Amino acid sequence: MARATRRRLLAAAAGAAVVGSAGCLGGDEDAFRQAIGRRRDDRDEIPATSMDALPDLEGDLTVYSGRSKGLVEPLLTHIDDQYDGFDLTVRFADPNALTNQLLEAGADTRADVFYSVHAPGTLGALLEAGLTRPLSSETTDMVEARYRSGADWTGVSGRVRSVPYNTEQLDPGVIPASIYEFPDVERFRDDFGWDPVIPSFQASITAMRVIDGEETTREWLEAMLELNPTAYSGGFSTCKSIADGEVSVGLTNHYHPRRVALSRDDPPLGRGFTRDDPGTVFNVAGSAVLEAADDPALAEAFVRHLLSGEAQEYFAMAQTTEYPVVEAIPPHKSLPSRTELAPPDVDFADLRDLEGTVELLKEYGLI
Repeated sequence: MARATRRRLLAAAAGAAVVGSAGCLGGDEDAFRQAIGRRRDDRDEIPATSMDALPDLEGDLTVYSGRSKGLVEPLLTHIDDQYDGFDLTVRFADPNALTNQLLEAGADTRADVFYSVHAPGTLGALLEAGLTRPLSSETTDMVEARYRSGADWTGVSGRVRSVPYNTEQLDPGVIPASIYEFPDVERFRDDFGWDPVIPSFQASITAMRVIDGEETTREWLEAMLELNPTAYSGGFSTCKSIADGEVSVGLTNHYHPRRVALSRDDPPLGRGFTRDDPGTVFNVAGSAVLEAADDPALAEAFVRHLLSGEAQEYFAMAQTTEYPVVEAIPPHKSLPSRTELAPPDVDFADLRDLEGTVELLKEYGLI
């Protein structure tokens, strides 16, 4: 099969460690979920750099956002509203489509900052093309090194792959501790859901290829397909089907079970995590300052606002309960701590190249 160009690739990519339980996924903090700049009730102040301590934003800035408008627009609007002399323009679109447009436009782009899911793939493509500008230590020092690509781009919030399951149909002990044991569970036959079309699933397969090789990845995919899994358009629809009893277990990002729990009354959803394998790969949404930015200092100051205590607290407490990338901000109480997670040891740079993964998933008819 001919190798796809990066531009074609991005167009195409449209007994476990069960930490947390179904009872911890409910919406007990609905009034707080979308609040920005508010403290959690159990402490006097947000223990990270406040927006008030950052340089004022002044001038015009254009951000291309490959993130959900419903999730991040409240935060971006809040930042915009803090400064009388600041005019923020945000263009929301599919992350792969925006990446392609930025690659095609090069230095002629109107964008100053790119903010996107699956940063290793999207921001990594721009880095590879020489379209990003290095960040200063003032910015990189705000973020744990494991959540950024050196000074090239920085993660803003994180997500980890997880194992949602129907608590009325499955006992947690049935769920294997290793992703590689899933094909051996006969109970999962005709009763398993996943989301191969989304970047996070593809990142986990890329991690599998990097860590354990192409042959092992093929063997796992073939064995999983023997279970006759149901493919869904995303993690939310996967978890909704699990809660409805259409399938009993699946693979999604960690926040999708909670999103379903917030939308209905006490659904039978639990969430587990495998350990130290591609089934629990940690990925980030991130930001990069573009080489073509009209005011690079303003662009980087904006990125620092995304790393502020208020913004990081927002990501931790909003509907998706993402993992903050600033160490001082803990994740939502329904999630395992960063130290309790056991993601595989894989460098973000190794997750940048999705080309082989997309080709592989196409070969098996998964995308």
